[in-house]
Amino acid sequence: MKIISKTDEKRWFCIKTSEDIIQVFGHVDLGNVLESGQPILLTYLTEDELEIYVNSELGANYYKDAVESDNDIFMGTSGKYTIAE
Repeated sequence: MKIISKTDEKRWFCIKTSEDIIQVFGHVDLGNVLESGQPILLTYLTEDELEIYVNSELGANYYKDAVESDNDIFMGTSGKYTIAE
């Protein structure tokens, strides 16, 4: 099992399936734990690092669009974007 513990510094994450498909990405608040049953858990120190990775895998502006559209693929709270109304 892959995990982000309560004290890990890298709290921005991307979870991928064994087929190398992005299942979910986002942020885990300090003090919370994230456990993944998927084989790939990538972690990042900043939201910018995660956004660059997601966009490189899924296309330009995918990250921003997912956050602003309240897509279930994004988990947590973004420090850069808000849900469009």
